[in-house]
Formats: sequence, C-alpha cells, structure tokens
Amino acid sequence: MRFNKFKIIIFVPAILFLSSLPAGTQKPVNAFPDTSRLDPILARFEMKNPGSAVVIMNIASGEIVYVFNRRIALEQRFPPGSLAKVWSAVVLLENRSLFRFDPRVSVRCQGRFTPDPGPGFSADDMRVFNLSRDSGQEPHFRCSLRNGHGDVILSRALIDSCNVYFLTAACGNPGDFFRLLMNTWHLHENTGCRLVAVTEEDFKDIPGATSFRRCAAAIGEGGLLQVSPLQVAAAFGALFARSSILSPFEAPYTGRVEQYGLAISDATAAMVIEPMRETLLHGTLKSLTVNNREVILLAGKTGTASHVNGKYRTHGWNVICFRFREEKYVLVSFVFQGSGSGQARKLSQCLLEALH
Repeated sequence: MRFNKFKIIIFVPAILFLSSLPAGTQKPVNAFPDTSRLDPILARFEMKNPGSAVVIMNIASGEIVYVFNRRIALEQRFPPGSLAKVWSAVVLLENRSLFRFDPRVSVRCQGRFTPDPGPGFSADDMRVFNLSRDSGQEPHFRCSLRNGHGDVILSRALIDSCNVYFLTAACGNPGDFFRLLMNTWHLHENTGCRLVAVTEEDFKDIPGATSFRRCAAAIGEGGLLQVSPLQVAAAFGALFARSSILSPFEAPYTGRVEQYGLAISDATAAMVIEPMRETLLHGTLKSLTVNNREVILLAGKTGTASHVNGKYRTHGWNVICFRFREEKYVLVSFVFQGSGSGQARKLSQCLLEALH
C-alpha cells in the first residue's frame, strides 16, 4: 500500500484527521479479524529475531486486540530509544518558557553532542553510554546520522530522529526536563491495565543519576527511562486519539476507562503528529510498504535503544497508527536485538500485511 501525501496548510486538520473517533466503546461486528492466524506468522519471524513482541490497541477504547509474546509485550520494561523524542517534544512545547524553547529556531547538528557548559561526561556517563572519541576530539555522543543533520528545527528533528536537537534542548535544565517527562506521560507508573494474568514490572528509579543521564532520557537512552510495549501503546494511543491515557483491557473486561489525565493543547499535538505522518513518507519509516488495502497508515515513529548494561547492543521499536475497517489502532512492535528502521520495521510490515 502506498501512503499518499497531501499538502498541509495548517496543523489543525491533522488533529481532526486522527481524532475523529467513535465516542462509544462498542466496535462494529468483525471490526478486527481472528488473530489466531497471526501467531504462526510472527513465530516464524521470531525464530530469526528472538525476543520479538507486538501489541495492537484500539485507540478509542483502549481494548487490546492482539498481543504476541505476552510477557515481553505487557510486563517487561526496556529503554524506548527515539520513541521518547515524541514525548520530549510535547514536554518542550507545553513548557516553552521554562526551557526557553522555540520550535522554529534551528539547532546545528554536526553528528555529535558534548554537554556544555560543564565538565563534559562523568566517569559514570563513560560507563553507561557508548561514547565516541574521534582523533583530536573530546568524547561525544553520536547522532543518528554520523555526519549530522545540519540546521534542524523541531519537525525535522522528529522526522529524521536527530539526537543532537533533543539533547541540546533538554540539557539546559535536565532536572526539570526529566521530572516533567515522567510526570506528563506517567512513565514511572504502571498502565492500570485490565488484562488477564498480567503483572506489570514496576519502574525502578536510579538515585544520583548524572545530569547527562537525565538529559539522555529525552532520546530514550541511559536507562533512566524504561517502558513496556503496553505503556508505549497507551501513551501513543492517547496522543493519537487526543484523549486521556486509557486503561488497556481485554476480555472478559469491558469498557473505556480513563486512567491518567493528559493535558496537551491541540497545537502541540498537531506539531508532533504531523512529523510522524511525514516519517512514513520521508523519514525513518519511508521504506515501510504494506500491501494490504484494508490497512491505511496514518503516522509512525521508530526507536533504536541501547540495552541497559549492554551499550553495544540495541533494541528495535516501531509505533504505527493505522486505520483498519473504519477503526483506528496503535501498533507497537519490539525486537530485543535490532533497530527501529530495520528488524522492527520488518516485524510491523509482516503483521500489517497479514491482517485480513
């Protein structure tokens, strides 16, 4: 399926496009197919990519319509990588004066970041992060593009997944930034899910974390921020639906329950959703093609995150908002060892093409 681009004159229509959702919680008959046939398809994928997991949630109701690998998908927490940049963008936009943030002002990205002002990286930072040291250069954190993205504003930073942009914005006030990131999206709490035989892993705080480690939460690195695929689905579902964060549920439970408030202006939501639409066309998900006429891709984001205590290995993440048979869903794909635009993208494509 080819995603058709159209010109956006103002941001508000993008919000209306994604938030025109049914008010009730009762879905149409046969709205989502029998998912039992998906298990063997994804099991074959997991043979080559151990530790793969999937969650699909109806964004209007919070109903979980499909899960693959329940323990990983619903219970365990992992660093989210660049998925966190969307949450960070919301924090920066909603607190512009505190962070002296202007989404129209560009940041120069030359492919590397060093904290400034200050002494640079601590011994703890050197232990936690995969820092580079080029000839004649101080240790630095690399951007997603080795030679940099040039002059980047917020929208391009989201589309191209620029590390330098978000690290620069967060490092001006790392303590407040980390606090607001966690509190705005309730990332230190569990989802309040109503799911059978599921025990969510609790958030584990790391006292005494360095300033840079708090900054790095803006790009989902450093291990302070860890989330489950279920949490990712709940958070992005709320953003796409322009609602509170819902309590995810599955049968025998029923009904839409608002678990946490999420106060985001329409302007802010539009400024992060539109780049996620563009990510499917020109960004890190531009190679995602889904040959399924019943699936319409609406927005997406990739994430590639260093393992905790394994800084040379990465997890792969994808978040996809899509429409299927008149209902809107959020798909979260996770691969324990891989990248967002690589293995996780292939997992998303594999699943979406199998929906009939």
